Amino acid sequence: MPNQYLAAFVARVPAMSDDELLETLARMAGVPNEYEPEAIAVLRAEVACRRLTPARQREAAERRAGEWLESLRKEATDLALQGRSEAQIQAHLEKRRGLDAGAASAIAGRAWNLTPEQLRHAGRRNLAIGAVLCLVGVATTAATWLRATTDGGGPYIVMYGVTIVGILQLVRGARQSGRSRTEEPPSETSVDWTENGRSRSITFDTAPFGVVRREPGRTEWRDLHENRMVAVVDRHGADVTTACLEIRALRAHHRREAAARGGGIVSVDLVRAGGVAAVAVVTKFPPSARHAGTAAPGTRLDLAYTYEGLIMVPLRDARLTVTLRARERGVTGAREAALVSHLLSRGLLRIAAGPPGDGPRRMDDLLLDPYDPDSDGSACCSLDDDERLDQLFPDHPLSRVRRWLVTVSETLEVAEDLRLVPDCDAPVSERKTRVSDRVPSAVIGLLYLQAGQVAVAEALFEEAGSLAEGGKPAGQRPDVAE
Repeated sequence: MPNQYLAAFVARVPAMSDDELLETLARMAGVPNEYEPEAIAVLRAEVACRRLTPARQREAAERRAGEWLESLRKEATDLALQGRSEAQIQAHLEKRRGLDAGAASAIAGRAWNLTPEQLRHAGRRNLAIGAVLCLVGVATTAATWLRATTDGGGPYIVMYGVTIVGILQLVRGARQSGRSRTEEPPSETSVDWTENGRSRSITFDTAPFGVVRREPGRTEWRDLHENRMVAVVDRHGADVTTACLEIRALRAHHRREAAARGGGIVSVDLVRAGGVAAVAVVTKFPPSARHAGTAAPGTRLDLAYTYEGLIMVPLRDARLTVTLRARERGVTGAREAALVSHLLSRGLLRIAAGPPGDGPRRMDDLLLDPYDPDSDGSACCSLDDDERLDQLFPDHPLSRVRRWLVTVSETLEVAEDLRLVPDCDAPVSERKTRVSDRVPSAVIGLLYLQAGQVAVAEALFEEAGSLAEGGKPAGQRPDVAE
């Protein structure tokens, strides 16, 4: 940005509205290499001067990200309407828009699966355009050739370029018209394998992920956020412990597995997926280096948590496991900071006592095992992992993982002859954990009220007021009245 343009931009910043200021900052921060650092610094200084809250900054960044994603989808859909193949759309997004293979595949696949009505309309339009181009090319060539021959010789124009483009448009239009005759496009197989010479498959909703690797019994996807989803059918993994689905044993098993990998469980529940009993697990893994003393000098600390969702479905002679790993990106800790500061201000959370200057001090009662008090000492689950906060932070990786678990459970399709016989009739487990017991509903409701989500706050307040204590409504207690 030349100096005169930079000076003009700086002069215009104070006149920007709050929304315009935040949107401009979000746009420039998204591609910092395209703008002068001084311009971004001026915007940040103006945001700080106006005391615009992190919540408003985050909202503007999310709105900008949504607009960018919508522009990508529209561009991909326009290419699909022009008759480009899915592979061509993906290549365009990778080369022109700089997307990775997984994200480009996800958007291209979604754009290419047009509705029959869209396909018919686009097919007719491309057929008409192709016919016109071919007619123009052939007619112009014929006319100039005829004039040249009748005038005793001379140059003439062969418009083969226009004619070839017209032929390509005709082919694209014909393909789209052919696809439009299929009322329902076949659903994409999520994972497939061969069993005794017979092709087997299992499907579930994979949007908005794109396939990056596929092999017999295993498929891997990525999405726009670089989250990784993997489905595996282990034909040697069927065992009695998973078939029984005893909830206490399963929670102890997954607690040990998570601890061996340096993490801890957030929830382990019995669910129904594809009409059969299954296990849904959420695991949390801490940053690679929590404190400066654990990292080498000059190393940038990784402060991002990673969350992993897992659906395990026991089959007749195998076991299906679908996992999703989602990692915090960008500004981290917003969810934790919002709840922790709120609990500290209300005296519901305490910082351990210690001499000043003695380094970071832990917070009492912040970390706890979701089910077993005896395992609190090694727990990674935190009070801010409360499921009631998911609607307040819908783009947090933990919220995404929980929504994904519901989607897979509701859309999983398992053929009858693949199901466990007899079907394990394990009851669906209660989703409530010790985390929800520790934080009162009224406290969560206040956070929603501060965020302007009044309907959710009202429901949480009603829940807090309807609890019974000693035969009397809890709504008569002073803390609920407050």
